[in-house]
Amino acid sequence: MSVAETASGEGTLARMTEVGGLLKADGARSIVMGCAGMARHRQPLEAALGIPVIDPTQAAVAMAIGAVAVA
Repeated sequence: MSVAETASGEGTLARMTEVGGLLKADGARSIVMGCAGMARHRQPLEAALGIPVIDPTQAAVAMAIGAVAVA
């Protein structure tokens, strides 16, 4: 999917669920999304697939907050 297609939201979650299901069937134990525009689909995708789904932007922010909290 292109960035424009993921941003529109039309069919994005359905397509991500379809591809995620194929990856899970192939042995994936987690999914790392590749575009910040997909962030809103992380939780529903994780619920649909039953495996962890990681949004790199959310993960980076969480790591930054953790680094500041420890400092």
